[in-house]
Amino acid sequence: MVTLLAALGKAELVALFEKYEGVVKAADWVNKSPLDAAIRDAGARVEREMTQVCYAVVRALIAAQLGHHPNDHQVQAFLLHAIDDPSFPSRAYRLFGEAKKSSSERRRHLLASVLFGLPFTRIPSDEVDRIDITLERMIPADAYLLLRLSEMAKAPLLADSVVVTGMYMNEVRPTTCEVIVVRHEQSSTDLRIITSNDYPKDSQFEDDFFEKESFVQDPIALDTLDSLGCVSVREAQSHVGRRSLHRLLVTPLGDLVVQVLLGVRAGYEAAPSPGR
Repeated sequence: MVTLLAALGKAELVALFEKYEGVVKAADWVNKSPLDAAIRDAGARVEREMTQVCYAVVRALIAAQLGHHPNDHQVQAFLLHAIDDPSFPSRAYRLFGEAKKSSSERRRHLLASVLFGLPFTRIPSDEVDRIDITLERMIPADAYLLLRLSEMAKAPLLADSVVVTGMYMNEVRPTTCEVIVVRHEQSSTDLRIITSNDYPKDSQFEDDFFEKESFVQDPIALDTLDSLGCVSVREAQSHVGRRSLHRLLVTPLGDLVVQVLLGVRAGYEAAPSPGR
């Protein structure tokens, strides 16, 4: 420092100290200004909002178990029991912290449901971290699509339905549907998902077949589930015009996440409607 001061001339020293003084005054103004108070108040407001979300989620989870609305004492006892879990601090750091970053009430409810509902499910403790890591990167649309895909894959295969991917000789006919992702080669946003039961029995597709509203799905949600390892979309197995057909499988991780979502759904289903 002495060497630096010796190397500087008087004018440079004056300019340096004036600059330093200006920085100190600016920082002091920020710390004492309405801006600082507004930022601190916004942070406190988020904390209050998340506390209210957690309370509403726990109330809904208990109501689903009891079959009636719990009183405040029961809700508080549930909250304290969950917080007393040894894994709660680290899980709260991840899920509660992630929920505070979101402005979506639906996503806040989803994350709070996993945080408070998961300790009361039968998920092995060594899988809890894996689930938290996966769900903290989801939004409700992703979760709902995963549940939908799981339902589609478990739907009973109708007797006259086509086995789309074909069968080996002497292979037993599957009892549940195949899930088929249909992509358009000229549009990354044109996504359809069908099952074996939807597939035309004569393999002849009408012009408006893929325009059915029930087939239309969100490509971003599917890509998210694929990147998280919850589903596996295979290479194209066949084509219909400009559309390619891909077999979709729900992975073991996806099955585990579905199990959790079903176990805590009372909490996040209490969230506001998608329009909010």
